[in-house]
Amino acid sequence: MDGWIDALLDDKRGDRALAASLFAYVLAWTLYRVISTLPRGINFDMSELYVWSRDLAWGYAKHPPFSAAVVRVWFTALPVSDVTFSLLATANIALTLWIIFKICRRFMPRDKAVFGVALMTLVPFFNFHSLKYNANSVMLPLWAATIYFFLRAYEARSALFAVLTGIAAAAAMLGKYWSAFLLAGLGIAALIDRRRAAFFRSPAPWLITITALALFAPHLAWLAQNDFPTLTYASGRILGTYGDVIVSAIGYLVGSIGYVLPAVIVALVLLRRRPAAVAESAWPADDNRRLAVMALALPLVLPALVAPVTHLKLNALWSLPNFALLPVVLLSSPLIGVTREALRGALGLAALLTLGALALSPAIALALHLYAPPHGSDYASVVADDVAAQWREISDRPVPFVSGEGELAMSVAYYLRAPAGAFIETAEPTIRSALADRGGVIVCPSSEAWCLAIADRLMAPQQLTRRVEVVAAPSLFGFAGQPIRYVLMLSAPLKRS
Repeated sequence: MDGWIDALLDDKRGDRALAASLFAYVLAWTLYRVISTLPRGINFDMSELYVWSRDLAWGYAKHPPFSAAVVRVWFTALPVSDVTFSLLATANIALTLWIIFKICRRFMPRDKAVFGVALMTLVPFFNFHSLKYNANSVMLPLWAATIYFFLRAYEARSALFAVLTGIAAAAAMLGKYWSAFLLAGLGIAALIDRRRAAFFRSPAPWLITITALALFAPHLAWLAQNDFPTLTYASGRILGTYGDVIVSAIGYLVGSIGYVLPAVIVALVLLRRRPAAVAESAWPADDNRRLAVMALALPLVLPALVAPVTHLKLNALWSLPNFALLPVVLLSSPLIGVTREALRGALGLAALLTLGALALSPAIALALHLYAPPHGSDYASVVADDVAAQWREISDRPVPFVSGEGELAMSVAYYLRAPAGAFIETAEPTIRSALADRGGVIVCPSSEAWCLAIADRLMAPQQLTRRVEVVAAPSLFGFAGQPIRYVLMLSAPLKRS
């Protein structure tokens, strides 16, 4: 531990030591993810992104395109597998922690910055909840980068950092529209700050705006051309009654604070903060630190203020990217010092959580396997093996297309490396055309009558069809899982002369 601390605090080798620590963090949590989810495969959010990434566009049915584009780039460099997909998620976390370290170094010495990064590893947003790569986790580094560049642009009124802020802000919005609360919060923080006149007289805010809008414009054009599907999807988060909205907003704030509360408590205990230090951290006299407090608080609180007007149903998990500035707010006060003993405690807790989770991952996997009812898409890898075996009996070509119940179809398509389409009303003509032209597979849980009815309707005009019912009950450590029955419908492509 002392050698680790010496390396992290050394001015010459500290950055390399932190990079090596984050590399170990990535390996440990990747192994945890892979082992603890055996034999259920990757999360549906990830398989959906993979299917989207095979056909890049400026938007998709649920979300804007950035996360799918990252998946496409990642799997251009690496082979497609559950391990490499999990590696993308953990590398995303490590990149965020590195950016947080760089933010911290703008406000505090190295020992406090290292302490701050160790604290963040105690927040489940930076391990458990972000081990699946999706539209929420993609915002982690994008929000952190936007905040970092914005603070630099505001402080120095630099054209370079203004452009970088605009790029990061556009990327965040192309990751998920929730990022609008980040941009609104930063804008309000800029207006409240005492240096606002100098900032808004400079080119910086206009460069930020022009750059962000220019990069976001192609997605706006796509929205208009495709009848705003992402907004239609988001409208499903609208609540009916005012009481439900208020409860949702309160739950969002309480839950968001609850996620980071363990890290805050550890900081208070290890640093023995006095009331004066707590008060000074909450509203600092220093302009830069006060701006950081507002840049943390405003994007967190704004959704709860907007929800009663928009009737938006909030989820505390959506605050996942919001806390990049938490170490700055907790630690940057000159009234606070980080002792070597406190740093040893924070790093020890970080290591204990990481290595403890890894050690327990086989037991966690077995407990989930035996006692957590499987979701329909959890056994997609097993279903994909059955599909591949059945398909080889009717065609020597790769499976051209998978459809059916949405999550199951996307996940089976991921394991088959095939295109996919979900059962939604507007997609039926496309699916029918694909089956007639190339053939394909429809997969449904046998308990889903609605899925089977649509599948029968789509398969009725097709030739060379096969219908098979299979049972998936993969075993783990010799224990059979809870079985799920699936119906596979296969339509072989007609041979052309």
